[in-house]
Amino acid sequence: MISILRASCLIEKRSGTTSETLEGTSIDRVGERAKTITNANTCIITVSEGRYISRHLSDRKLPFTRARQMAEIDLSEGTPFNVDDVHICFTETSDSTGSTNYFLIRKGVIDPVIDSLVDAGIRPQSILLKAPDGELQLSLQSLRSVHPVFVRRTWPQKLLIASLVLVVLSGILTFGHVYYRYAQADEKLAAQVDEKQKAALEVRKMLDRRAQDIAAVEAARKSKAQAVPVVRVWEELTRILPDTAWITDFTLNGDNLSFSGSAVSAAGLISILDASPLFADPSFTSPVVRVPGQAGERFAIKLSVVRG
Repeated sequence: MISILRASCLIEKRSGTTSETLEGTSIDRVGERAKTITNANTCIITVSEGRYISRHLSDRKLPFTRARQMAEIDLSEGTPFNVDDVHICFTETSDSTGSTNYFLIRKGVIDPVIDSLVDAGIRPQSILLKAPDGELQLSLQSLRSVHPVFVRRTWPQKLLIASLVLVVLSGILTFGHVYYRYAQADEKLAAQVDEKQKAALEVRKMLDRRAQDIAAVEAARKSKAQAVPVVRVWEELTRILPDTAWITDFTLNGDNLSFSGSAVSAAGLISILDASPLFADPSFTSPVVRVPGQAGERFAIKLSVVRG
């Protein structure tokens, strides 16, 4: 028997009419010390007075689920404890018409003891609360809510679990067989699809190249039909520019024309070019510069060619 005292634990070994006790065992080492003294695989945990709190809930017997819901409400409203820090427990009672009380045990008090016992290979069987008029045993539902070690499966439950495992294994084997046959068929189909995809890809590449060639020819044809001939642009420039202007650089890129040169009066060229029906938006691309030692001015002009 493991008794949880105020500051430590008491380990008691009973053999017939004799008993042996060990006091002052720390909570985190109770499992190790109990295994050394008793060499037992099971034990009973007792919680002494002062290590738990008892609260009255109802003057009549309540079902466990309903009682726990009411206890959580009472805990949050009537105590300073947090529901996550304590275990809400109920005791076994044979009086179906009696009142309902619940008990609070701090998790920091009971959990380390149970964990230490489980780590040492000792399985707690029950938890008793020491009271002035005797010992109160926690109900099975309360024990299960305190720690998973108290969850015990009955033979019908074990048989049900075994049956479910067999059904799952049978399903896995059946699925594996079906999947194996499906994988073989899928592999064969994938090989055939791969061959067809390669052939289709070659045809697609050929069609894409043909479409690109057709598009290039069509674009060249449209560009040629829409573009203003260079000869026409040159003829227009030589026609409208005065004899005092000379062109030294000429560039025609689609509808954009730029040229540079020298003229006696470069400022007058803009109005001349703007008056031509073939040109639009003429402007200097850089300041007009008079070259020392020469009679003319250096200029650079850009404009747009109007398609007719």
